[in-house]
This record gives sequence, structure tokens and C-alpha cells, in this order.
Amino acid sequence: MKKEHGASYAKLLIITMVLFPFIHGCMRQSESNVAANKDNIRDTAEEPREETKTTQLDTVSDKPDPEPEVANLPKTQEKVTTPLEAIESEAAVKTEEGTSQNAKDVINIEKETIAPKPAQHLIKIDNITAYPWSFNPSAGQKMTISYKLSEPAKVQIAIYGPNSELINTILAGEQRDNKLHKEFWDGKDVAGQIVANEAYFFTIMAESDSGYGSYDPLVWSGGEKVNPGNIHFKPKENMFSYVLPKASRVLVRAGLDEGPMLNTLVNWLPRSPGLCTEYWRGKDRQGIQQYGLDPRTVVIVQAYALPENSIIAVGNNQRNYNDDFLSQGQSQTMKPTTKDRESWLEPTTSPHWYLPVCLDKDPVISLTFPELKTDKDIVPNEPVSLSGIRAIVRIDIPDIHSRRFIAGQQFELVVFVDNERLAEAEQGHLPFNWSWNLEEQKPGEHLLTFNLVTRQQHVGTASQRVTIIRPEQKK
Repeated sequence: MKKEHGASYAKLLIITMVLFPFIHGCMRQSESNVAANKDNIRDTAEEPREETKTTQLDTVSDKPDPEPEVANLPKTQEKVTTPLEAIESEAAVKTEEGTSQNAKDVINIEKETIAPKPAQHLIKIDNITAYPWSFNPSAGQKMTISYKLSEPAKVQIAIYGPNSELINTILAGEQRDNKLHKEFWDGKDVAGQIVANEAYFFTIMAESDSGYGSYDPLVWSGGEKVNPGNIHFKPKENMFSYVLPKASRVLVRAGLDEGPMLNTLVNWLPRSPGLCTEYWRGKDRQGIQQYGLDPRTVVIVQAYALPENSIIAVGNNQRNYNDDFLSQGQSQTMKPTTKDRESWLEPTTSPHWYLPVCLDKDPVISLTFPELKTDKDIVPNEPVSLSGIRAIVRIDIPDIHSRRFIAGQQFELVVFVDNERLAEAEQGHLPFNWSWNLEEQKPGEHLLTFNLVTRQQHVGTASQRVTIIRPEQKK
């Protein structure tokens, strides 16, 4: 037994002595390969990287749009959804990033993303309120923001606009104890000018040597679809009212049942919670015809919630928020993102929440007759005389920003004559020329109305009275 054990041990020793040089060589080769790989990695890391450029704000091409071909719209044969019926359902489509692609083409201001500094614990910020709901800084009124910290910390409070651009910083890293505090905003921007009429929100950041806390209402509020209640239209009083359960951004349109959309009365503007009263003369956008007492007239109200503790500024008729924001463009400082928006909000969020507030508006469209050469041919609120077999009608959007925003979407054009649907084009372009067959219309005065309806449910409307004259009627 001992001899067999000794023989086995001897065999193992011989095998080890034979294989040792081979194993040792393999190990040396492996070390050489690792060293070479490290050199390659080092060389690669030291190579200059290609600089990545970020497009900030698209510019509008100076090249004129090609003259579109004259379009003959097919007559409507079967009942289809009218623009007024379509606006009751939102058909907007988001991209995977949660933002309308065409909106990003117009405004693409890159936002900085920051993360809270590492901290041992969280500083709680509670008892946060902003009152009153709305205020008039032009009259010297101020907004009060109150809050309480769980421990002493340096506090920063910043005011932001509806497109998340920095408006002002009312507290910049000042020390506050763990008591209830009140800060005040006079409704002015960083330049000391009174802000335009709009809805604004604020963030609070608190930081100490051992803790960090933040309040950002965009993380868990804003954008939720709101159902206005108690909608009442009083045509004899030229007014209508509705009730909002929370501060919201509101759209109000008026139109005819199974007919055209006539006017946008409130174009996605902020409103305070409670009873809201609006005024309407009962006419279409051009003020051509009175519809207030027409039994077919309907008023539709849509809304989505503003961020928690939003501040609505009113009373400044000297500034226009949309014009201010678009004129400043990429020079503005945008709000840093401290935390992603809560995912549970997505199913209830209106698609309009993801669109730029300055562009998410019903467009103002123009209706002209390019064959009429002089201004004398068109008199405001007077019928346009048309004769011959056909007349060319041109639809366009005069505002350059709105035009680019709408042109980047899919939209259709619907034609009404005397408030009855006549024809439609499912895929429109701008400018749009329509060839109107006058021989199919009775001689005399008619009301011509166009509705432009986008896939994201923006609706523009334009009307014009016309008088069709037959050749035998000419003197």
C-alpha cells in the first residue's frame, strides 16, 4: 500500500516538473497581453474626441415657399366628423421623449440636468403655500410664498415661466431656521420689469452641511386633464361661465352643431379655481355674423391642471408673454431637472402639457383672393364680388412662428358655404390654394368659412362674405 502511494506521488511530481515550464510561459504571455491592452486603452483615451454640437433653436428659412398647385377639393358625400365634433376629443400624439416632435423643431432649448448633492439625510420642506391665486403686480400687489424647513438651511427660491424659463430668483442661498417663513414676489423679472399676464411657478431648494431638500411641483403635478363643470352660456348677456376644481389652463371654442368652428374665445390661458366668467359677443372671429342666438351654437370648454401652487399674474397689458419668450429664444436660462416626472401622472396627462405654451394655440389664419389685384377689391366687413367659372381662395397663417409650428403637423382643411360643409382636403399645406367652382353656387351673397384642423387638435377659422355674379348680371 505504501509502495503504491509512493509511486503515485512520484508520478505526480514528474508530471508537475514537465508541465511547469509550459504553464509558466502561458502566464507570462497572458501578462504581456494585458499590458498591451492597457497601452491600447490608454492610447485610445488620449485620442481627442470629436466635439458634439447641440442645435439650440431652429431658424426659419428665408427661402420663399414654393407656389402650391391649385387644389380641387372633393365634395363631401357622406357624413364625417366636423371640426367642432373633432375638438371634443384630443388626438395629439407624443414622441417617446414626451414632447411633440414639431414643437422641438421650433423650440429646442437644451435643459441642464443636475442631481442633488450627496447628503446624509433629507431636509423636509412642507407647509408650502402661495397666495392669493392671482395678483396684479401693475397695481403694486405682491405674492406671498410660505414654507417651513425641518432644520436650518440655506434656501433658494426661483420663479419660472410656463415654458420653464427662469423669471427671477427671490431668495439666493440665504440662511433660514426651522420655523415658518414667508417670502414675497413683486411680480418682476430679473430686469426689474413687471411680468406679462401668465401663470408662473416656483421651486425651493434647501441645503445644509449634512442635508439637502427640494420642492419642484413639476415632478408630481400639472398637466392632468380637468373637467370643467356647470358650463352656462347666456347669449343675451354676451357671457358664459364654468367652474374649475383647480387652477388650470383653459381652451374655449364656439361653433355650430354639425357645422364649422366659429371662434376661439379662450386660447389656452391660465385661470384660477372656482367660478370663471368669460365674455363673447356671439360673433365669428372676423365679427361678420351673429351666432349668439342661433339654437345650433355650442360652447366647448377644455382644460388641464397647472402645477401645484401656480401664480397667475394679471393686469399688464403692455407685454405679451408669447412674443417675449419667442423673441428671447435660446438666450434664456431654463430650469434644471432635479427629478423625473412621476410616471403615474402619464395616463391622466393632457397631450397639450408637452407642447410649448407659446406655440400651443389655435392659429389665426387668413383668407384671401389672390386674383383680386388691388386693395379696393376687398373692403372689411363687406362682401367680395366674384364672377366667372372659378375663383381661387388662398388660406395661410401670417404669423411666422405659428405657421412653422402648424406646418410641421398633419392637418386638414374643411370648407363651408353658408355654414354647410362643401369640401375638404385631408392633407393640407401652406399656403393652400383652393379652386372654387362658382357655377355650383347660386348667384347672390354667401358666407364662405374655412376650418384648419391639425392632428393635435388646433383649429383655425376664417370667414368672408362673397357675392357671386353671373356674366349676364354684369352691366
